[in-house]
Amino acid sequence: MLLSSHVLPEAQRACDTVAFVREGTLVAIEDVGELTGRALREIEVTFAAPVPAAAFLGVSGVTAVVENGTEVPRAADRHTLRLTVSGPLDAAVKKLAQFDVVTLTSREPDLEDVFLALYGENPGYSAPAASGAGAGEEAGHVA
Repeated sequence: MLLSSHVLPEAQRACDTVAFVREGTLVAIEDVGELTGRALREIEVTFAAPVPAAAFLGVSGVTAVVENGTEVPRAADRHTLRLTVSGPLDAAVKKLAQFDVVTLTSREPDLEDVFLALYGENPGYSAPAASGAGAGEEAGHVA
């Protein structure tokens, strides 16, 4: 079955495999879970005491750290960091465990994140060469 849609949450719910076409060129065709699994994750952490952003520089998978990167007001004695993580979260979680964490919010990437990255509006995705739907193979669903 072929489904063409610009409603990415609908495509993510309905499809196992999606393809992205940009300017007439197939840029990705892949399992939804694999596509979203390569997208960057954002983790916002509030600590009981100030933690320097530099503590997370060099941690495996951490690609960016922003201090006080939230628009939500919080108590004056709290400190917030927003981490951008690529790949497994293990090293970042182990580093976080060294501090007194008050809250931790993680948002899983979705097809919209992948779409924005593929279209150059968000650098949070590493796309492989488009393959996997060769002659005779089922192309799956297209979003």
